[in-house]
Amino acid sequence: MSTRVKAAAALVVILGVIGALIWVGITRAASYYLTVDEAVAKGDGLLGKSLKVSGNIAPDSVRWNPDTLTLEFRIQGTDPTHTLPVVYHGTKPSEFSNGWPVVADGRLERDGVLHATQLLVKCPSKYEAQKPGQDEPPAGSAARENR
Repeated sequence: MSTRVKAAAALVVILGVIGALIWVGITRAASYYLTVDEAVAKGDGLLGKSLKVSGNIAPDSVRWNPDTLTLEFRIQGTDPTHTLPVVYHGTKPSEFSNGWPVVADGRLERDGVLHATQLLVKCPSKYEAQKPGQDEPPAGSAARENR
């Protein structure tokens, strides 16, 4: 086999690998999350699938076991009767409180529990934008508390 054919074959393989990496990157970046209400509406069609679900931490549902690093809670949708149980193994996020918005990324297993591998906890209204001409941060904002 000539050097030119080997170089062409190597170039095709390299371009194929680059194309595959770009495809994987685009499809992962394009993934969006469902709300709890949407997940409940889809029902059993989501069982066994990886997904991201967004909702609020249901009141009095958080159970944390520091010995096993297991965090169990429910997230609820805009309709409070729509809830989804979540189990997460790992360090409990520092900002984790009832009623706060959270995005859980994981797999919805046959038991109806979302086994999360990643949690994104949003902090509602903790950080408020400073209004133009305002010297001091708003009362209760993180900027004021850290001074």
